[in-house]
Amino acid sequence: MKKIIIIVVIALVVGFLMKKKPQAEAADAAIVNPVYAETRITFEVPGASIEGVLLGIAKDEAECEMQNQILQSTILAGCQECKTKKTECWSKLEPRYAKLFQNKPAATTYLSLAKGSADEREHRMLFWGITVPQSDMICDSVASMQRSRKGEVQCIRAPR
Repeated sequence: MKKIIIIVVIALVVGFLMKKKPQAEAADAAIVNPVYAETRITFEVPGASIEGVLLGIAKDEAECEMQNQILQSTILAGCQECKTKKTECWSKLEPRYAKLFQNKPAATTYLSLAKGSADEREHRMLFWGITVPQSDMICDSVASMQRSRKGEVQCIRAPR
């Protein structure tokens, strides 16, 4: 469980660091043709194999690649047991992820990080291979995660 919390914290730090990177000239303009970022990592804990996925919305392909690169290097620096499974950018959101960006319940509990200012981006963070009590612990930490973002951080719980 400690590793999951570390990954969540790292992802939030990455989000904060990315705010400091130059965005588009018109950062406050609406994102017209979004590109969707996906970074998947895996790590082993005693008795389980866990896969984490961070999805994000970027203004273009270059920003998407930057998001994936920063996230990957930051997570791997903070978690030696973590392995990157995949990083990808798409011009169309995969249908299986659509309800996540509508904050609708899914098969697994996930975190929704909304865009709260021009320099923030929407993100969704989910984990497979964790128990319900572990996902509850992640949800219980939303208040502390909120401090580093202007956009709302929500826990969208899976139906029980």
